[in-house]
Parts: sequence; C-alpha cells; structure tokens
Amino acid sequence: MLAMLAMNMLWFVYAFVMLISQGSLFLNPDGNPSMTPDLSFNTAISFMVNCNLQHYSGESGLTYLTQLAVITFLQFVSAATGIAALIVVFNAMREKVTDRLGNFFDIFTKTITRILLPISIIIAIILAFNGSAASFEGKDTITTLQGDTVQVSRGPAAGMIAIKHLGTNGGGWFGVNSAHPLENPNYFTNMVEMIAQVLIPLAMIFALGYFLNRKRLSWIILG
Repeated sequence: MLAMLAMNMLWFVYAFVMLISQGSLFLNPDGNPSMTPDLSFNTAISFMVNCNLQHYSGESGLTYLTQLAVITFLQFVSAATGIAALIVVFNAMREKVTDRLGNFFDIFTKTITRILLPISIIIAIILAFNGSAASFEGKDTITTLQGDTVQVSRGPAAGMIAIKHLGTNGGGWFGVNSAHPLENPNYFTNMVEMIAQVLIPLAMIFALGYFLNRKRLSWIILG
C-alpha cells in the first residue's frame, strides 16, 4: 500500500507540473497554451486514478509532449496499478494470510512489460496502418469540397489510443475521442478498440479462477 501510494503521489506532482508549464515546453507545434492550475490538478488526479475525466479538448488543450509524457504515461501506470492491486487481492484470497501478498513493484513492472506494452504496440501498429494519426507534424490545412479552408489537428495519436482502450482509460487524443475519423478511421479499427477495452477485464476474471484453482467460478462470474 505504501509503495503504491508513494509512486502515485510522485506521478501526480510530475503530471501537475508538466501540465501547468506545457505551453513553454517543446513538442508543441500548434502553440497550445499551458493549463490553468485548477484544470491541471483535475486532469492529473483524474488520470492518475484511472477515472480519466477530460475537461479539455485533446487537440487544443494539450501539447504532443503532455499527450505522450503525461496522459499516455498515466494511462499505462494507472492500469498497471489497478491490475497489481487486484493481484494482491487474489493472493490474499489464495494464501489467506497477509505476509504473502506479493511485491507491488514486481507485479506492477511485469504488468507493463509483459502485458500492456506488447499488446499496445500491436494495437498501435494496426491503428496506424488503418489511418489513425501517427505524425509529429502540426495542424494540416485542407480545402473542403465546398471550398472552405480548415485546420485539421493530427499528431502521434495511434500509440496513445491503443493504451487508452487496452487500459480501459478515457481521454482521447481528440476532443470527441473515437468519434473522430483520425482516432477511429473505419469499422475494423472500431472493433479492434472495442475488443481491446474488454480484453483485460475478461482476462482478470479467468485469472481469479487460476489463482484460486476454481476455474468453474470464473465461468460463473463471466456468465
């Protein structure tokens, strides 16, 4: 518990400082301003605990740096924190003692390196090759069919979108999330994202059965 709380407090301070200073940092091709202190606090604490309230529009409220180094980072570590905490519960149910619950750092690190990162890389590649934004260039100027000139935001979104869904997070790269064509271009990417959302929750139900050696219980919970 102390390890989990200490790590999360460190991440909160880091995220808060980054968000209130993002306007003067690098990887900001569109010149987006820094967040206000109250919005920075709300965003940092929300993404840290996996609630992911998005009281900003991603393409105008964040920079490429904070999208990747703050939001994407928190989407990884918050999901891993939740999984690690649940594994501790599984261990407690199996061992029925409090001194063999496992090591938080060990479970947390393995969750990221063996589950979240590998699957996210696969999902990100699928999204990028199907049209999700994956560029570090700034806004693009296009002319619509009726002759209007509009600015279209883009950015290295595919990787963030992958962990957003796999880690059951919220807060998309774009303000309208997966209703945006550069975040969810077609039917196939929509199915990939929907499957990614339920993959780990379903897996954890069956993990309970393996931990307790009661696999039929998992099927009952699933049903």
